[in-house]
Amino acid sequence: MARPTLKPGTHGNIAYTHHGGRVEATAYARGLDEVRRRIKASGPTEDAARKALVAKIDVHNADVVGSRLTRATTVAELGLIWLFSLRGLSAGSMESYGREVKRFITPELGGLPIEAVSPERLEAFLGNRPGAAGRVSRVVLRGMFELAVKAGALPRTPVPDSHLVSATPARRTITRVEYQRLLTQISVWQEEETAGGERSKDLHDQVILLLATGVGKVPEMLAASWEDFDLTGMIPVWTIMGTVERSTERGLHVRRYTPSEVSKIKLPGPAAHMLYRRSAALGTLRQGLVFPSRTGGPVDPANWRRTLTAAAGDDFQGLHLTALSGAPARV
Repeated sequence: MARPTLKPGTHGNIAYTHHGGRVEATAYARGLDEVRRRIKASGPTEDAARKALVAKIDVHNADVVGSRLTRATTVAELGLIWLFSLRGLSAGSMESYGREVKRFITPELGGLPIEAVSPERLEAFLGNRPGAAGRVSRVVLRGMFELAVKAGALPRTPVPDSHLVSATPARRTITRVEYQRLLTQISVWQEEETAGGERSKDLHDQVILLLATGVGKVPEMLAASWEDFDLTGMIPVWTIMGTVERSTERGLHVRRYTPSEVSKIKLPGPAAHMLYRRSAALGTLRQGLVFPSRTGGPVDPANWRRTLTAAAGDDFQGLHLTALSGAPARV
C-alpha cells in the first residue's frame, strides 16, 4: 500500500537515532511551498530532539509564508509568521503565545483570510475568552494584525480598541499610607484561621520586597535567592539574577538571567530590615530561594497574585501594585 501523501505544512513519522549522549530526530516534511524534504534535528533526549525538529519545520514554513504575506493570507498562516518574528523572547512567553495561536486562535479563526476578519468577528471570539485567557488572546491578535499592517497586507488592524484598553490597566504607585494599610490588612489575613490549614506567612514580607524596592515584577521577586543579596556592606544591595517561568519541558522553574539582563538595586530600609530578620531566623539554614513554596520550589506567580487579591481585600481591588511612592530605581 502506498504511503499517504503529506499535506503542505505537515510531517510524517519521526525516527530517532542515538549517538552517544545525543538523540537525532528525522522526518520527512512537506513545507507550505509543497516541497517534500528530509529534516533532521538533535537534542539530549528524544523529546528535546522532537521539539527541535518541529521548531525547524515551523521556521522553514514561516519563512515561506512570510515571503508571500498578502490580504489572502489566512489567520493560521499569519499566526505562524508572527510567532517566528518573536524569536529571542523567553521560553515561557514563546510557549504561552504559541499555545494561544495553535490551540485557540487557529481552530476558531485560522481558515479565514485576514482581509475577511472584522472587528465584530474578533469581538465575538474574544467574548468567549474572558479574564486572563482573553487578555492573552487580545495581546496575541494585536501583535499578529499589527504585523500584517506593517507588511502592507492590511490598511488597519481589525482588533477592537475597546478590548485593548481594558487589557492594559493603568499603573500607579501607591502612597505610603496605602502601603502601611495594605501590610496591616495582609498581616491580619495571614493570622486568620481557615478550614484549609495554616496560611503562608510570607506574603507580608514579599509585598515589602516588591513595593519598597520598586522592582514591580512579581516573577523576579519570587526568583530571589539568598545568594543574590549583599547584606554585609554599608549599603545593602540586591542583584536581580533571574525570574520564575513555566515551560512544557521544565515546568515551573527559575530562569537565571544572562549578564546583560542582570540589574542591581539598593535595598531601602524596610526591605533590608525584613531580610535581616528572616536571615537571623534561618541562621545556617539560609540558602536557596528566599520565598520557596511548601515543596521547596518556586512559587507560581499566577497563584501568588490570586493570594494577594484574596488577602488585600476590597479596598485594593483593581490597584496595580508596581511600586511604593519614592522607591529606588535600578542601578
